[in-house]
Amino acid sequence: MANAKEIYSEASKYYCETTVPANPWDQERYNRSKSREAKFNENWKKEKVNIIDIVNQYAPNAEAFEVGYKFYFEGEDNIVMCDMVAGYLRIKNKETGLFYKLDGTLTDSNEGTHFKIKRKEEM
Repeated sequence: MANAKEIYSEASKYYCETTVPANPWDQERYNRSKSREAKFNENWKKEKVNIIDIVNQYAPNAEAFEVGYKFYFEGEDNIVMCDMVAGYLRIKNKETGLFYKLDGTLTDSNEGTHFKIKRKEEM
């Protein structure tokens, strides 16, 4: 059975290499995501995460699905939301709508809630 990293990576590769070139709407999404990455990537890199560990901790037995350029791992209490273009994730509490920081606290701030997904060789 594939793990969260394999599932996410396969979906991301397909989206970037197949979906984006064939669809002007997805090309716009891709460009916006790359623009966000250029602006914030240095901050995201300060807190790199292993997607397998995050999904196991916050969304065990998650349902995995894709919507646009986002890939989701939805568990009972939380959703791990991944950007397939820029390679970051956020962890959202379903009950409150707030996002987690890495220390496990919930916040309504965007500060400290975006985490760069480690590449396979970094894990």
